[in-house]
Amino acid sequence: CGADDISLDVKPEKTNLEFWVKYEVEDEESLGQRMWWNSSEPAWYLAKGYEPSSFDKNGNANGLPEEYVLYAVHPYPRNSDSKKVVTIEITDPDICICGITVDSSEADFEKTFKKLGCEIAVSKLANGDVHIGARKGNVNVGLSKLADGSRYLNVTVDIGYDDDTAN
Repeated sequence: CGADDISLDVKPEKTNLEFWVKYEVEDEESLGQRMWWNSSEPAWYLAKGYEPSSFDKNGNANGLPEEYVLYAVHPYPRNSDSKKVVTIEITDPDICICGITVDSSEADFEKTFKKLGCEIAVSKLANGDVHIGARKGNVNVGLSKLADGSRYLNVTVDIGYDDDTAN
């Protein structure tokens, strides 16, 4: 994986994710295993190749493995009939977005996404959590390193806007 000049509206060529935000989902089973059946929207899917760590009494998946990729599906734009991937959460260090993984430094994240023309925001909390985010249009990419040692990448799209009204 390496960085190219990209729009975050489309899946970067240099990623090993199968799907990207704004991907129109016609067959939700293609995303992987449905998680948390008791919730309605968004619907969360554990990507293919990952196995749930636990199941509820009805046999529905409700626990995540240590390393995973999750996709959330929701009507996009808001109140439309079109269901699209609106959030991706990643803890698997083998998954990269523009050369960035959960193991990347904040400096590498900032350098990579600044080159792509993103606005960068950094938040360091008193408890030791560090969150760095990149925003381009209505797509956000974030890297979080928590005080407990856990790390994750996430990609989100603002659900309330369509591509023509994004700020």
